[in-house]
Amino acid sequence: MNTDRHKTRKRYLEPDACDEPLPRSTLFELKKTVAARASITHQASNATASPAATSRGAPAPEDGSDEGAGPAGHSDTAPHCNLPSLLEDDEWPGDDLNAENDSETAVGDHNEQQSSTATDAFNCSPFQLEFVKPVGNGTSLSVGDVLVLAMDLAIKHGLTWEAIEDLLKFSNVLLGKHVLPESKYLFRKFCGASPDEMEFYFYCPVCERLLAKSGGSLSERNKVSGTCCGQQHNGRRLMANGNFFVSLPLKKQLANLLEDSTVSCVKYPVGEVFDDRTEDGMLDDMRTAATLNRTISGVKGPSPLIKVAGFDIMWSFRPDYMHSVLLGVSRQLTDMWFSDTGTDYYIGTALAEVDSRLLGQRPHASFNRTPRSLKLRKFWKASEWESWLLYYCLPCLEGILPVQFFSHFALLVSAVYRLLKSHVSMEDIDKSTKDITEFVIMMQYHYGEPEMTSNVHTLLHMPKSVLLHGPLWAISCYEFENNMGNLLKLVSSSNGVPFQILSRILMMNNFQKLLGRASEEVKELCLNREPRHVGTKLLGNPQPPSQDLVNYVEENVAGVELVQEYDRLCVEGCVVHSEQYKPGLKRDSTAVKLKISEMSATSREHTNPC
Repeated sequence: MNTDRHKTRKRYLEPDACDEPLPRSTLFELKKTVAARASITHQASNATASPAATSRGAPAPEDGSDEGAGPAGHSDTAPHCNLPSLLEDDEWPGDDLNAENDSETAVGDHNEQQSSTATDAFNCSPFQLEFVKPVGNGTSLSVGDVLVLAMDLAIKHGLTWEAIEDLLKFSNVLLGKHVLPESKYLFRKFCGASPDEMEFYFYCPVCERLLAKSGGSLSERNKVSGTCCGQQHNGRRLMANGNFFVSLPLKKQLANLLEDSTVSCVKYPVGEVFDDRTEDGMLDDMRTAATLNRTISGVKGPSPLIKVAGFDIMWSFRPDYMHSVLLGVSRQLTDMWFSDTGTDYYIGTALAEVDSRLLGQRPHASFNRTPRSLKLRKFWKASEWESWLLYYCLPCLEGILPVQFFSHFALLVSAVYRLLKSHVSMEDIDKSTKDITEFVIMMQYHYGEPEMTSNVHTLLHMPKSVLLHGPLWAISCYEFENNMGNLLKLVSSSNGVPFQILSRILMMNNFQKLLGRASEEVKELCLNREPRHVGTKLLGNPQPPSQDLVNYVEENVAGVELVQEYDRLCVEGCVVHSEQYKPGLKRDSTAVKLKISEMSATSREHTNPC
């Protein structure tokens, strides 16, 4: 059964609908468009803009011809422009006004005017299916493959849109059937080269002041108008004279760049042992890079920081624990375990069991967040990855992750835990260096060279960084993240957000100066506030203790006159509660570590108020 039978809207735009009749309303609109263009043919042909005219001050072709009008005998590219004509928008004023070349473009123009936004080709289902639709005739290529080859030819040889149309039609003739789209409109949608994704900025030709900004569609550009330097300007004339510049969406460009498999693919496999960089060697590389104007050993050129007194250009930068370990290696390995099907370390089939163990964890109240499902790990914050690395992963993965991979990951957990201690000894650094080195070496053995990322390599520098700068928690991006939250607290309304933040920062900066001018009573009130989370504080109301507890205290503690029992206790900001107190099911703060013994469950808390 043909599933396309019920799809009647704009069937003429589909790649396989070359012979589809146009609706009456569309034909009527096309005839009006052609008639309107025919009435301004002479004026528009004198205002045609070539690709070279997009640069400031570049002259337009004298004959007003389209630089890609091949069939009419025009040159494919302007003599003073070496850009491929594929980059040209065929909807410049005066383009394709000849009747024999107008039909397909008119369809494209009409639909662009009717559409509010340009749709990315790969978000359209017809173009997603092109890569699974076979060409046929004994070849294994898909329609998408052939279109990509056509794109390659167009880019390499600077083909005009008309030449691309002829190429697609010629390919259909060779194949003996219409499987490729034969209009530049559909081809451009497939390529993601729609002009609607562009932004045009028009400026005054006299003073070069910005006049207007518009989208890339023909209708938007033609609506531009403005007055400057005593002259009235319109979009059509500014386009023809080249008084504009164009920008493309940066977000999409970055996304395409990062999706390229050849980008960000620097690997650091285990091999030859290299000595650490030295400051003199770094300065030599900077000089060489500046002289040759290219990167030398990863150094792109001189840094202004080398002029800062006492600043070591080598070791004054430390690896960021939050991004390289938590959001880097820890997340990388976890994603591999649950995503890489067919590998020895794949445990995705046991995700439910691991999730059950993880969600069964009841952390102490000092933990910022309670565990969330591994299915939501792409939304985890750095603190959640820290809890997973240091506390949850080993008990959750034991018996599920194969032993060799489990023991390998335990090396990282052990090393990071030592480097996060309040006091890191030389023994801790030596043991961490050994564990991290073994972890990095075995990373390549267990998971392969493609997984030897920059974050994995950075682990090797962390022990020395701790030796020079202190524990990993001392310098990290956590403070920047916290301060971003503090900035958000300075915003009280949706209007004038930058002004709100800056005004409140200035107010805080001036607080101490103004406080110095205040009365002693005010100073005492502001400066002598009782700090929070200092010392020990009993929470809640006391409960009458049992007689057994009273007898135990009197027998083991001398000088007790009164015994009271509390359910909660706050020690230096850390809340501990007894087993009788049940605040919820997601946390458990009944365990404490005493200096005189191991872990102890707090069944009751009592005090001697005297």
